[in-house]
Amino acid sequence: KNEILFFSVWRNKVILNEIQRHHRLYNENKKIYIDKSMDQLRYHPHRRYATKIIINVNEPLEPHGQLIPYGTTKLKFYSSFNKPIQAGDIPTTVTSLQFSNTDIGFCNVYYSHRFDIKSVIPPSVTELSLGINQEISPNTLPPSLTSLTMELDQDILIGTFPQSLTALKQNNFNRTITPGSFGSIVDLSLESFNQPLKAGDLPITCKYLYLGSYNQPLQPNILPPELKELELINFKHPLSHEISIQTFPHSIETLFFNSFNQVIKPNVLPPSITNLFLNKYNHPPSDGTIPNSVTYLTLPKLSSPLQVGVLPESLTKLTFKNGFDQPIDPATIPQSVTQISL
Repeated sequence: KNEILFFSVWRNKVILNEIQRHHRLYNENKKIYIDKSMDQLRYHPHRRYATKIIINVNEPLEPHGQLIPYGTTKLKFYSSFNKPIQAGDIPTTVTSLQFSNTDIGFCNVYYSHRFDIKSVIPPSVTELSLGINQEISPNTLPPSLTSLTMELDQDILIGTFPQSLTALKQNNFNRTITPGSFGSIVDLSLESFNQPLKAGDLPITCKYLYLGSYNQPLQPNILPPELKELELINFKHPLSHEISIQTFPHSIETLFFNSFNQVIKPNVLPPSITNLFLNKYNHPPSDGTIPNSVTYLTLPKLSSPLQVGVLPESLTKLTFKNGFDQPIDPATIPQSVTQISL
């Protein structure tokens, strides 16, 4: 019995030590950064533990189909890499594939090789960022793709994006939108788009919309009916009271104007807004300009003092983006405000 107990304890310790060893090796080697030579990956003694690989050298993926180890889930090609990719080079365990300039994003605009998406990118990929020369066409993207960043300015046909896609960032797209081409996207970012929007261009599923260059009039019924967050970086057109109900859906909770400096008439902005950013708005707000629902408000440096009753009683946080050099009457600040940033 003592002998059985001894071997039981001994085996448990051996197994425990082995588990701890593998756990240590995994933590030490789960991320491999290649910045000198592909030999760093090719002859890495613990490459099979890697789940994230970053390649920042301009050398071919040789031996093809064997260099990137099976088990890799995140694969990034930084700006130094500019070699062809063949079918089988990317293992079927990869779920995130990015051609990026840095670890935090920004597409690799230097990667010049086109490849057949359907044969090169495994169907396991759910997150994808493509280089500037890579075209996409219907039924070629991975069927389970949920997030896509693309650089190429090309016409988008219906069926190009899989129904699974919920987040799309297009950095250079500036074409007329075909209604229905954006599928069921929830989070849509169009950095360079500046074509007039028509009703039906944007998907009704969209809840988060970023327009980096858009400076066209906002017509009625353009914005999706369930939109929650809208960022307009370069928008400068006047807002008309007459079309406000149809212009801004009453689902919007966050509205971000970066360049807008037209007078906002009372009751134009919807009463659903809780976060309002008016970064360049240099007009004194009047009663009713800021909805009573707003709890967080950002204003630029104002050219005249605030008036009593302008800020809503719902407000809790007030930020003056570029400082504040006007006299402040305590009566202008609602008692609900708990934080002021100058």
